[in-house]
Amino acid sequence: MMRRQRSGDRIPRHSEAGFSLIEVMSALVILSIALTAVFATFISQQRSFTVQNRVAEMQQNLRQAVEYMSRDIRMAGYGIPDNVAIPNNVVAAGVTSMRSLYAKDNTARPDEIYILYLYDMDANQPPTAITAAMPIASAELNVASVAGYITGDLVIITNGTSADLFEVTEVQSAALKLQHNPGGSARDYNNPGGHSTWPSGGYGTGSTLAKARFTRFHIDSSDPVHPVLMVDRMGALSPQPLADDIEDMQFTYGLDTDADGVVDTWTAAPGDPSPRRTDAPAGKRLERGSPRDRQPARRHDAGRVPAANVRHRDRRPELRGDGMTISNERGSALIITLMLLLILTAIGIYAISISTTEMSIALQSKTGTATLNSADSGAHFGIDLVPNVLTTDCTVVLPDQSVYTVTSRTTGTLTVKAGFGSNYRFADFEVTSRGNAPPQFVAQRTVQAVVDYGPVPVGTGYDPN
Repeated sequence: MMRRQRSGDRIPRHSEAGFSLIEVMSALVILSIALTAVFATFISQQRSFTVQNRVAEMQQNLRQAVEYMSRDIRMAGYGIPDNVAIPNNVVAAGVTSMRSLYAKDNTARPDEIYILYLYDMDANQPPTAITAAMPIASAELNVASVAGYITGDLVIITNGTSADLFEVTEVQSAALKLQHNPGGSARDYNNPGGHSTWPSGGYGTGSTLAKARFTRFHIDSSDPVHPVLMVDRMGALSPQPLADDIEDMQFTYGLDTDADGVVDTWTAAPGDPSPRRTDAPAGKRLERGSPRDRQPARRHDAGRVPAANVRHRDRRPELRGDGMTISNERGSALIITLMLLLILTAIGIYAISISTTEMSIALQSKTGTATLNSADSGAHFGIDLVPNVLTTDCTVVLPDQSVYTVTSRTTGTLTVKAGFGSNYRFADFEVTSRGNAPPQFVAQRTVQAVVDYGPVPVGTGYDPN
């Protein structure tokens, strides 16, 4: 006897070829989480690469700026026998003279430093002598040669005992005169009333006239996001940038107070160091890292998948039970899921590949910079030892485990330079420094420097042969 099944009874469900919507959505959620982690790693590595590039560039700029500053600091006071009159308020209120350098100690802001010295060692800009006496500060400068002088130059006239500073306002080549008219952009260097140290009787014929370097190093914080280390030549030209993203500069000065050649005290505020020997300041500089990348707000777009009416060609009747239709599916959800998985996997592999490449580039850039810096340190070490030479390798391990090896020698060449008598020569030395990366990396850089040492009297033996 057959029992008829009523239409309201539940119909058993058979296994289907495809996945349900819940399974597809679960797979997409898992894949989205994995992809989010991949892209988070990618963005982090990309940011690290950008920061490392900025840091390497900043370190290079800072290294060049410190080298530039060190040269001027070491020359402070060169060729100046006594205090030179300068206009009031050019350096600071009440400061009307200086001989070598003037330090401005700012506890709440970056320090500043002013440096003054005679610049007579360039063969293209040789010193000259005045051909007529200069009894008063307003008198003309009649010179033996105007070669190398241009409008806006700062010049110092000295008789070996006194010295005064002027700014050239006009070069008269035919008349062999350098005019120093007051006013205009001359910052009152030429004001006759500003030369309070003018010697009695003025400067006689034959007094030396040479270019002067009067510089100011300071931090320009007008853009607080990108502060800049600046150099001001204290003449008609505008200040020029030396290094970007330098937010602070602090100096400590070693003073020899009893003239015995040994530093007796260190201070951040030396006042006027002109009467005393001042070692090159040990500067503490805080480099400014690159600003944080601003991340755009994440926007989550919620979309709706419209329902589609699909007609199946399957002639088997649909089975209805409890008001729910169960269709025989052909596996389209599986295919779509696999395609999405394939696309997301390809994107993830590409992102990881890019991240790995950028990490390698950043690491190589950092290693190369450290190696160059170690080689440069060795070169400076060898230069500081001149005229002594290092005939055998001198190897030094730096705190970051990078190593430099330096040697030096004399070339045996003695050259004559403009501005010095025929009885004096400059000896040429060659310094070679090799920098090696820390042990876990492989990199090597070589720096060679040719150093002129002098002037030395003719007959001084620097030829090793």
